[in-house]
Amino acid sequence: MDLTSAYELDRGSLAEVERAICHFLAGLGVRVSQVSLDQVVETSIYSEVYHVDRALKDEDAHHETCVSDGLEVWLHDEVEHVGGECSRLYDLLHVGCGHLVQWAAGPESGLEFFGDEAWLMASTFFLGRPEEDIQRVWRYEREAAQLANGNLGKVLELVDLEPAFEERLAAMFNDYATTDLAYITAYYRTGEVRGLFEGWQSGAPVIEPISTDFALRPTRRSNKCVALLSKRNG
Repeated sequence: MDLTSAYELDRGSLAEVERAICHFLAGLGVRVSQVSLDQVVETSIYSEVYHVDRALKDEDAHHETCVSDGLEVWLHDEVEHVGGECSRLYDLLHVGCGHLVQWAAGPESGLEFFGDEAWLMASTFFLGRPEEDIQRVWRYEREAAQLANGNLGKVLELVDLEPAFEERLAAMFNDYATTDLAYITAYYRTGEVRGLFEGWQSGAPVIEPISTDFALRPTRRSNKCVALLSKRNG
């Protein structure tokens, strides 16, 4: 599925947004890199969870598109590997402007998932867990999407783009987040691997943004979050 065409998003403007997100995260002390993820995960400490997930890897299974240790975000350097520019931008928003905020937040944030508890969610593999745990995953991922949506508004203030483009970008992110949320919870329930875009939810209800007007203290963790599970090229 070519999201740039489907949502009429020109690549030049998408690149501007990506640079603005990196600038926004740099203000928090967070670095963004585009690298070979195999190199990153093979040369640094990684959680046992990752090795469990990696054992699933084959032509019909998942592969990594983005990982983070709480202070750095690594994006795969081959854009086609992750499903195109929109998918990589989604990864950067969802992890850098969503989950990383959860991991860096304290109790004063009012978030359901923050600090060490949020990180525990990030570094736990939930396949085959009870439905109560899957519902917690749903709330954790939904909250990250809300935070990312709120921060997308701040990022767009850093660039001068056409309002129509911003509306289409917001719609793409919203549909992507809704689709991804359904995908990951279905995977944890069943273990079934399918292409993310097979269940694309176009025109999904708006995910209400959460404002991030609270203190953030990004922290480097000794392991890394579970890699994004979606098979982007499916």
